[in-house]
Amino acid sequence: MRSPENIGSGASVVMDRRLFGVIVLLSAASQPARAADVQPAAPLAVEPTRYVRTCELYGNRYINIDGGNTCIRIGGYVRADYMVAEPDLRGSTYDFQSRAVMLYDARTATELGTLQTYASIRVDTATLRGTDSGGPESRARLDRGYINYAGWTFGLTKSLFDLDVNYNFFGSRAADRNTLLMTYTYFLPNGFFIAGSIEDGTGRRGDLQGRRRKHEYGGGRMPDLVAAVGQDGPGYFAKLSGAVREVRPRNPNKFDTEYGFAARASLTAELPSGGGRDRLGLAAVVGTGAASYIGFDDDIDGFAASNRFDGSTGYSGIASLQHWWDETWWSAATVAAGQLNRSDRAGQGDRTYVETAANLVWQPYDGFYVGAEAKYVWDKNGPPGQSDFGDEGWSGLVRAYRSF
Repeated sequence: MRSPENIGSGASVVMDRRLFGVIVLLSAASQPARAADVQPAAPLAVEPTRYVRTCELYGNRYINIDGGNTCIRIGGYVRADYMVAEPDLRGSTYDFQSRAVMLYDARTATELGTLQTYASIRVDTATLRGTDSGGPESRARLDRGYINYAGWTFGLTKSLFDLDVNYNFFGSRAADRNTLLMTYTYFLPNGFFIAGSIEDGTGRRGDLQGRRRKHEYGGGRMPDLVAAVGQDGPGYFAKLSGAVREVRPRNPNKFDTEYGFAARASLTAELPSGGGRDRLGLAAVVGTGAASYIGFDDDIDGFAASNRFDGSTGYSGIASLQHWWDETWWSAATVAAGQLNRSDRAGQGDRTYVETAANLVWQPYDGFYVGAEAKYVWDKNGPPGQSDFGDEGWSGLVRAYRSF
């Protein structure tokens, strides 16, 4: 374990004594002094010197104060989005959004590894797209907040099931979310790991469709169970993950308790092109009775009636590429597709979507960029022959982003 004295490399010092010495020398040079005129100076009260060091162990964004063994970082980002979309029946075709995130990250080197405490607060302000009344609406929330120590993670952070592989501005339907969890990760040689997690499943609940109406979920008896294996290798990160979730309606006459399942394969990789800065992201998901895990957040997990549950089955996939044209310009292109096969008893048919997005971004400095992006969506949703249930159209976005 590093000693507190060796945590930092550079130091900034409040130099009261040196400043006083410079003033004395300048005064002496400005006019000659006689021995008789020299009077003994009263001693100055000098405040204790405080040292602020950057932390070699965690990077130059972390600082160490007064030689303690904890390194901290205070940062965040601000982004502004200006979106337009094809006209629809909801009214407005534009949407302005702004987001500010403040984060605090404290890390302490211990004999069992790094003890990390992380918290970020997110504030969003946006116009009410689709309405002709009301002004901007703001909301604040805890974006992430967790403790990480000795392989354990407690709190609110990324689900063990997910991995962000999308390099475009518009969010993809491939699941990637923060959730309340408790995770343990066992690290093996050569970057391999095995992990298990219990996670809050209420945010992953879809709908339970009945013959005449939708049914509500009942109280949960078990959290979602997630497991993963993977490797954090040189220039890539690969992970296989699986999840089991409880499906239990409020009305026990429909059925008692069933279970949904999902599996995912994810990969992010650095490419040799673009000066070694290009990146590739891939993911594929399959599941049954777990529509949200597949990427259909607003859909049904299955059909529930006559003491029987038929889970919706489906799949989705995404491929995303980021390419640097030169030192300051880059682009990203993403293609995503998926299908949800609802139970024939639900009478709602299947749902299929295809999304594609591309952008052009100017990034003259690290952490700052301005870019424009276009996205096209084809979403077929409904029984065969009822094409009016589908959704198709384009949208555009201009984004300014600055992290600190």
